[in-house]
Amino acid sequence: MGVDVEWHSRVPDLPDWHASRRTLLGAVTDEDDLLADLIPTLSAESYPVLSAVDPYGDTVLDSGQATIALSEVARLGAEAWSERMFCEELARLLERCTERPGSVVAFVGD
Repeated sequence: MGVDVEWHSRVPDLPDWHASRRTLLGAVTDEDDLLADLIPTLSAESYPVLSAVDPYGDTVLDSGQATIALSEVARLGAEAWSERMFCEELARLLERCTERPGSVVAFVGD
C-alpha cells in the first residue's frame, strides 16, 4: 500500500477520490512503505517538514513547504536512503511544486 505522494494544481478534495483527480498533476507511490518507516525516525529539528508528515493520514504541503521538503529529501538520499529511485521521484515531484506557485504536494496515507 504505502503512502501516495501527489502533486496537485491546488488543494485537492482528498476525501473525494474522484474529485481530487481533477487537480492531479503527477504522483509517486511509496509501495515499500519507506516513508512510513522513515518519518518516525526523523528529528523535527533537522527535518521540520518531513517529520510533520503523517504517514497514516493526509498531509498537504504548499510550494514553500515543498522547497524545504526538497532540501530534506536531498539530505535523506545522502544520509540514509538506499531506495534512490523513490527518493529521486519524490524530489522531482517536490521540485515541480516549487516551480509552480499555488500548487501543492499531498502525502496521502493508508
